[in-house]
Amino acid sequence: MVKFQVKATVTDDDDDLKYNTCGGFEGETEYKIDAILSQLPKVDELLNLKVQPHDLKLEDDFNFQLDYIVAVTNLHAENYGIETVERIE
Repeated sequence: MVKFQVKATVTDDDDDLKYNTCGGFEGETEYKIDAILSQLPKVDELLNLKVQPHDLKLEDDFNFQLDYIVAVTNLHAENYGIETVERIE
C-alpha cells in the first residue's frame, strides 16, 4: 500500500480561501455586487427617461395582468413578512 503524503499546505492567513459567514468566500459577494451594478444603466442615461402609464384591463382573465399584480404583491408581502393571499381573495 502506498503511503499518503500531503502535496500542498493551506495556512489560516491564505486570503483566497477565507470563508465568510454569509456562505461564500471573502470577496465573492463584492464581486457579484459589482457585476450586477455594472449591468445597470448610468444615471446620465436615465435623465431623459419618460415613464408612461398603461391602462390595465383587469376584467379580462386572458391577458394575465391581474395574475402579475397578485404575484408582485405576494413577493412584496414575503419580503416584509406579511401574509400572502390567493388570486381570488
